Amino acid sequence: MHLRMPTLSLAALRFAAVALALTPSISVAEIHGPICSWHDDDPTSSMTVQWIEKVNADMEENKWFEDTAGFGDSDNDDETMLLMLDKHQVLHIRKTFKAESLPRIGHDTFMGHWQAVAELPDGGGTRESRLRFFQTRDGVTAEVEVDGKTIKIDKVEIKDKVATFHFPFEAEGLTGTVHIEITRDDKAENFEGKYTFKDAQDAELATGKFTGTRPPQPEKHPLVGGWKVAITLPDGKVEQLPAVITKEGDGFKGVFPENDNRTLQGIELKADKQFSGTFDYETSGLKGIVHLKAELKDDRLAGDWSFSVNSNEVAKGKWEASKNVEDDDTILAPFDLEKIRLSLNIYYDDAFIAYLNGKEVLRSGVVDQEDGTRTIQGHEAEWETFDIDDKFLDLLVEGDQNVLAIEGWNLSINSPDFSLHPELQFRVGDEKDPRTVIGKNETWQFLLGKPQEDWTTASIKVEELVQPPKNLTPFSIRYARRGSDDWSTIKAEPRPFADTGHVIHMSKITGLKPDTAYQFVINSEIPYSSPQVGTSFFFRTAPDKVSADGVAFVTGGDMFHKRNLLDAMNHQAGMQNPVFALLGGDLAYANGKDSWRWCDWVDSWHNEAVTQGDNLVPMVVAIGNQECNGEIKDEPADKVKDYKPTEHAKFYYSLFVGAQKRKSSDYVIDFGDYMSIVLLDSNHTQTPESQKAWLEETLRERQSRPNLFTCHHRPTYGTLVKEDEKDVREHWVPLFEKYGVDVAFENDHHVYKRTLPIKEDKIDYTNGVVYMGDGAWGVDVRNIDWKEMQKREYLHRGENLNHLIKVTVKPGLQLYEAFLSDGRRFDSYPRLIAK
Repeated sequence: MHLRMPTLSLAALRFAAVALALTPSISVAEIHGPICSWHDDDPTSSMTVQWIEKVNADMEENKWFEDTAGFGDSDNDDETMLLMLDKHQVLHIRKTFKAESLPRIGHDTFMGHWQAVAELPDGGGTRESRLRFFQTRDGVTAEVEVDGKTIKIDKVEIKDKVATFHFPFEAEGLTGTVHIEITRDDKAENFEGKYTFKDAQDAELATGKFTGTRPPQPEKHPLVGGWKVAITLPDGKVEQLPAVITKEGDGFKGVFPENDNRTLQGIELKADKQFSGTFDYETSGLKGIVHLKAELKDDRLAGDWSFSVNSNEVAKGKWEASKNVEDDDTILAPFDLEKIRLSLNIYYDDAFIAYLNGKEVLRSGVVDQEDGTRTIQGHEAEWETFDIDDKFLDLLVEGDQNVLAIEGWNLSINSPDFSLHPELQFRVGDEKDPRTVIGKNETWQFLLGKPQEDWTTASIKVEELVQPPKNLTPFSIRYARRGSDDWSTIKAEPRPFADTGHVIHMSKITGLKPDTAYQFVINSEIPYSSPQVGTSFFFRTAPDKVSADGVAFVTGGDMFHKRNLLDAMNHQAGMQNPVFALLGGDLAYANGKDSWRWCDWVDSWHNEAVTQGDNLVPMVVAIGNQECNGEIKDEPADKVKDYKPTEHAKFYYSLFVGAQKRKSSDYVIDFGDYMSIVLLDSNHTQTPESQKAWLEETLRERQSRPNLFTCHHRPTYGTLVKEDEKDVREHWVPLFEKYGVDVAFENDHHVYKRTLPIKEDKIDYTNGVVYMGDGAWGVDVRNIDWKEMQKREYLHRGENLNHLIKVTVKPGLQLYEAFLSDGRRFDSYPRLIAK
């Protein structure tokens, strides 16, 4: 029988690491999987088996590399696992960061750019110049640009509306100093004053009028820009949520960048300045949607909010927001050091020393001895927060040239459990919740060995990591028909798991029989400690024809917000005994950066998506936006051609063999001559328009298939919880209709949806395409506006429920059923097919 592997505890892993350190001939690492998949393969005669191995990287000494925090030598919480045991006691890491997110004091209204004009004496005309004021820690400085030459002014005196300063100047062979006194108007849009030109003996040579105006600014939509949002909670406390709103075509895009880039959705500003928007929110175990309504007046929003769970209002209150006046034309003020509390939140085992711009600011567990040696005190790996003394805040500099550098120390060179995972945070005033400057799982420069003396401040040359690492365990797979002793062996090919330093091992088994159960075993050519090695697992190939009982598969997308939701639906997927699962994107919700979520996602599928006959359920996957760290739809038109899918969706493209091989995410799976499924990329790493010619050719060649399906992520006929994908409707829908697609499976909107058959945006029971989805496998569901939904006749069924869809194809019949994670069916739709 298939053995479901329990998750090993941290303590158990450490015990194993200590014990195995005494036996060098045994390799120990961490395996996630295996899983089975088809990607551009024949599902009736092949199966791809893959798993992720988190390995300890044996790095070249005294060279700087880059990889993801946290760093470690055994803990399963570590993202970059380094081979340090018996080799290195200390790891050096460093990261540059911008300090622009820190709070700043208010600006004097002189700050910024001015266009100035000086009237020359004796009717000599005028001389134009540019003037720019800066506010620094030591006061106000300025620059004057005249005749193509820039002159720096070290000190500007400002009192009320009057500014005075002077600078050296040479004109018509005379050398002296220009003294300027100007007075601005109340709106800080104009100033008037005078200049006086004096020689070295302070004798007045010339005087005249000096005026200035602000340069014209491009017009912006009143919503576009940065906002300081303040929501008053029911207990009277105020939650600050800085937001940024941009214009996206005819609509808007909003994010809360300091809150995990949470999205502000459904933004609208009506002609009467009435604003509305929503965002997902969770508090005290309740997950729902915050609805914002307000009136825009003088760059301020003020109105009401309400928090709804499953369409039921739970709480409400007031909120307001003010426009962030700091834009590209404003000179930033210095940091408000009296209000900032900077802190280091760090997961470490055993000790560390932290430096800010070259100066030590924190240490824990490292004791300097009189003889120049250091003693390290033990500390078990856990998160701990250290406040950085206010006296070090003056070390911060403008821009992105700040460097946080850390020495991470192990208890001894032969200690088997080292960890180092930092996070730089700050608070303002009496805030309880910290804001983030350097977040978890970001990329750091790191070095094993002895760094240069100025490593805490210098510009560092970073070497490219060898991918995959050199110290790999050679694996193979033995496989046979289930119950047979006639075994075959195939090598497992290693490939880098993106840029994590970890490895994907993959075997594509071919020459199999249709509709046949197989068993396989992962073998290692050297002794290897892992419960997956040597254990029997099972899979079944797809049938090459449809029997009277039919062929069934499950489908859905948007899988992983929380592990318990993912596990429950994956388990139900297995209980439906499908031939495979069609997964429509937003798989691990890793956003192209959090590799640990892929490991968890693979583990959940391996452990839970198992049929009642103990077969692993093979997956067929489409790509979604959460696979990417930046979508092609957000690229400017002139940059689309330079978009690199394998960099922006690096985990997806490295985990699935077909995607990496073809470097594209669209493909087709043919099941004998009875069913074809076309997988598409709805503006994530490929544009819909770029896939149009391939899609037409693919559908044209498969018109005779009695069951013809497509799958993509973003819906074109959704339930209005989010906007429909216009590019999909323009470029794909006419082809779906032309070539007789039965159902297009869609995702992304976190609800259940089923349309009536549609053709040319109208209900057509004979020739229409049904659209089903919409991606609520293991994520928080969204609320449907039922009144708005009813305005679209073709939207036949909508539910805000986590679900999967089971599809059974039989001769002349397709049956669609929607199930909850506990196995209850809540929708059923039979459809006769004439093909």
